[in-house]
Amino acid sequence: RSYDVTTADGYGSAIATLQSGERFDVVLCDMMMLDGTGVDVHAWVSEHDPELAQRMIFMTGGTFTPKARAFLAETPVKHLVKPFSLKELDEAVAAVLR
Repeated sequence: RSYDVTTADGYGSAIATLQSGERFDVVLCDMMMLDGTGVDVHAWVSEHDPELAQRMIFMTGGTFTPKARAFLAETPVKHLVKPFSLKELDEAVAAVLR
């Protein structure tokens, strides 16, 4: 399969992209960014587009803050641990879109 991909380089860029009016089927979000966290992005998306918040997949290199660890443990979201394969990514996207 192929996907149309829109990229953002951090929290501010992600929020601006999400505010642009473009609709997204899935959001892939890193847990750690220079100007925010995946938890911050999820909080914003949950407030502004709760349905999209359910279609978020988080990526992590395994370095967790206590806040990030609690978020992944307590929030029913998909996450992938880097490095992950394209097969794993494809399976995660397919699961979110079901």
